[in-house]
Amino acid sequence: MKRTFILKLLLPLSFLAFVLLTPIEASANTNWKHLDMNSLGYASKQKVLKYNSVNWGEFEGDRQDLFKDTKHVEYKYTKHSRTMVMRYKNPQRYYLKTKYNYRKLIFRHGHQTPIITYYMKVGHDKWKFVNTIQFWMKKPIKY
Repeated sequence: MKRTFILKLLLPLSFLAFVLLTPIEASANTNWKHLDMNSLGYASKQKVLKYNSVNWGEFEGDRQDLFKDTKHVEYKYTKHSRTMVMRYKNPQRYYLKTKYNYRKLIFRHGHQTPIITYYMKVGHDKWKFVNTIQFWMKKPIKY
């Protein structure tokens, strides 16, 4: 009696959990949008305000080729914090054992003269601060 009651209770609950969780996983994959690099605007000049010498050298040396592809870049943007996470396909997929590399951009100080802080994440590493740059824009950024 107890077993049949438990089975009658667990079967619908497991089915309900499966139905409710499936769209969440599917929607998580579709949140990424294709990034048009022109939406980031055109700068007439720029000034490096702050940089991390260790990560800056690593980014400019070995890691720069991991962020060169502009054709397959996808992004997520959070409007209230003005944070953009960009996702690049990893050219060294088998070596690093991950499909994507990430860059995080944090926008501050307006659209005409933004200050952008850059972070990078390669493979399964943690976020690393790269630099903070102030731009003077010819065409303002959308973000």
